[in-house]
Amino acid sequence: MARTYAANFSVALSGSEVQTLDKGAGSIRHAIEQSANLPSGTADGQVNEIWSDTRTLAVGSENLELDNLTQLDSAGATMRTVAFAVVKGIVVRNTSASGRIALGGGTTGAGAADAFAGAGYPFAADASEVDIPFGGCWSWYDPVGVAVTNAATDILHVEAFTATQTYEIVIIGE
Repeated sequence: MARTYAANFSVALSGSEVQTLDKGAGSIRHAIEQSANLPSGTADGQVNEIWSDTRTLAVGSENLELDNLTQLDSAGATMRTVAFAVVKGIVVRNTSASGRIALGGGTTGAGAADAFAGAGYPFAADASEVDIPFGGCWSWYDPVGVAVTNAATDILHVEAFTATQTYEIVIIGE
């Protein structure tokens, strides 16, 4: 059975401010919106692989090997293995009630040598990371994508600093 893929990557943040003036009110809308519909394929702006998971991480870290991710079904059984050659988008949401997680190219262990990091990558160096506080999220999108190379640029490092953290992650690419 052949698989086809499609993704809609969108990010929006908007706010408004109203100032009361002598002769009425003035308002300003602040907004940034980015949206991309990605059909099935391997060209720029297309996807042919998607992986997602809800994960629980005790204090400590884990390395997600982007060229060897296991996709589980709702019962926890292995459905398939996903091996990205190119990653085009990542979204991570910290669903914990407190604490933070760090996401990066890899700061310890195998991640440091095989970090998903470098010029053009979402993380500039293997020690680069972003903190995602509880209830927060982080996203990255590149319509061309960046290469995943086994033993060179295949490790996405996730670290929990306080208590057990739960997070959701979706990765798109080819």
